[in-house]
Amino acid sequence: MTEVLVFAKFVQATEKIDADLLLRLASNRCVWGTPGAYKGRGAPCKHGHKFKLNDPETWTEVTETLLC
Repeated sequence: MTEVLVFAKFVQATEKIDADLLLRLASNRCVWGTPGAYKGRGAPCKHGHKFKLNDPETWTEVTETLLC
């Protein structure tokens, strides 16, 4: 399952900078995935899958690992 995470505005503001970023986030921070397709009833979803940094049950399967 590939999930695109929607990050906070401070991350989106730096996406066009041609440099790598090393960010430190609070351990209780939540980020949200892309919402699913509109189902035709009510307001469209604003958020998708919830990814909470300090809750391993919300993490998706690891697809890549970096060892330094």
